[in-house]
Amino acid sequence: MKYIFYFLSIFLIGCSGRSGSTDDETSSDEESSSDAYSDGKHCAEVAYYNPTTGTRSTYTLNVEVENNELVTIYWGNGGWLDESHFSPTEIDEDGSCSFTSDKGNQYEVTITGEECSGTDNPVAEDEKKDYTMLLGQCASEIQMTETELAKYEKDFHVKRTDVITNKMCEAISDYMVNIRKLNSEWKDTETDKEIENGYIQGVYAMSLHDEITCQQIIVKRKGIFYRLEVQGGTKSTTGTMQFDPNNSDWQNVIVKESPKSTTLQVHNMRIIDQSRSLASLKEKLENYCSF
Repeated sequence: MKYIFYFLSIFLIGCSGRSGSTDDETSSDEESSSDAYSDGKHCAEVAYYNPTTGTRSTYTLNVEVENNELVTIYWGNGGWLDESHFSPTEIDEDGSCSFTSDKGNQYEVTITGEECSGTDNPVAEDEKKDYTMLLGQCASEIQMTETELAKYEKDFHVKRTDVITNKMCEAISDYMVNIRKLNSEWKDTETDKEIENGYIQGVYAMSLHDEITCQQIIVKRKGIFYRLEVQGGTKSTTGTMQFDPNNSDWQNVIVKESPKSTTLQVHNMRIIDQSRSLASLKEKLENYCSF
């Protein structure tokens, strides 16, 4: 009988010890799970998947956290993916979250530490590689007339023997499509004042995985050229625009593709440079958005 009592005492003491340890662990887990990531920038591993092309990539990038939610991913080239592309997503206790962007691309983000001192400069695996050509070759490819090419050389202070990238050629093509449309519509429309107050000379946008990461425009207003940064993921059209040339902060800008158009675009833009030389701004425009 004495041995039975001794065995039961040891058993009860052992169970009591394990029970106390479990309570401590539960308390510790609750404490840990309640810890949120501080507001501000953090270093993270960002895994990207495009279900349309099957492209998968993983990058080390800085991300922004607010109220324990992921609100922004900063690309290494100066662009970003923010709340205009996805809904703020709660970060779990492991520092991870996932979301699908407005383009249908899937992202998995895992915070790895404090703000990165250096990040990757991502380029899509399926993105067309840059190559160069002469402006004259570009003009031939996009079927510019001799009159159009000569006017383009004069307006932009360039020569047909100048070397440009394929991306700039694409921008010139978009410009010519719109300028031809505008010219045909403006023949019978009194729009001199509208053009004088703001006429977009060109739109330059860089994309990563179908997301616009950097976009700028050059607009001519009363003889002065302005370079503006465009916020958000919607590409601006060419045409006329209304903006305050004395405001260097972010401002709402109205873009009208043509005088007869009943649809207006509203963008958030800010002036980042101005000059009487279109050529100098064009060079900065291309370099600013390059990877």
